[in-house]
Amino acid sequence: MSIEKVKTDYRFGEDTFEILCDDCGESEEIEGSFEDCREWIKDNEWSSVLDGNEWYNYCGECKSKPKNR
Repeated sequence: MSIEKVKTDYRFGEDTFEILCDDCGESEEIEGSFEDCREWIKDNEWSSVLDGNEWYNYCGECKSKPKNR
């Protein structure tokens, strides 16, 4: 899955995650929890797709492109 924890702020107890589009490489950094990232994906018209055992994320532009997968 292309949601990776990139930083933990132990002083304030917040994590920073990077959400990466698996097609074009666009990325966003989100402060909060993994669940906050999932909510951000929904709220910002990205999509998450399970393919076999792997999760893939696509930005709004890439999710509407035809896929050859």
